[in-house]
Amino acid sequence: MGELEDLNFVDSRATTFKCMDGRTKGKSLYTPGGDAGEFILSLFVYEKMIRKLEYEDVEKFLKDYLLYMK
Repeated sequence: MGELEDLNFVDSRATTFKCMDGRTKGKSLYTPGGDAGEFILSLFVYEKMIRKLEYEDVEKFLKDYLLYMK
C-alpha cells in the first residue's frame, strides 16, 4: 500500500466503488464487483448473521442503498 502519509482518504459515501478487474485506472475505491458487488456481499452477510431475506427485503435494501450512496 505504501507509506501512510501518501494515502488519500475519501468519504466512501461521496464516490462509487469501481470494480478491481483492471479496466479502470487511477485513484479510486476498488472492490470486487464495484458497487453491485458490495451490495450483493452485504446481502449474503445479512442473511448469514440475521435472517433469510425475501424479495421485498432485497428491494427495500436496494432502494435504501441507492438513496444513501451519492
